[in-house]
Amino acid sequence: MIVIVVTNIFILLFFAVYIEVFSKVGNILFRVDSTGLKKIQLFQLIAFMFAPLEKNFLWYPRFWDINWFIFTMFLNLVFYLYLQLRNHLSTTPKYSESENLDL
Repeated sequence: MIVIVVTNIFILLFFAVYIEVFSKVGNILFRVDSTGLKKIQLFQLIAFMFAPLEKNFLWYPRFWDINWFIFTMFLNLVFYLYLQLRNHLSTTPKYSESENLDL
């Protein structure tokens, strides 16, 4: 349970950095206020995260990278597959070449 929470916090931070720095959107988390200073706007980030519920065009495949729901589902799926693979590899029996395996 704690692994899921920590993973999703990491995904949230990764999403915020991605939106602010690497996407063409930008200026969601850090905005210039009326005094001319850049300040953190958490409510703007939250509003942007829920924008796909109001704006249908954010569900088109070309906007999946800025859609919070798709972004989170994809990274959670990748993390789940990673855990499954790691679990499978740690429980797979290892055979040495000297053992005779009669199939």
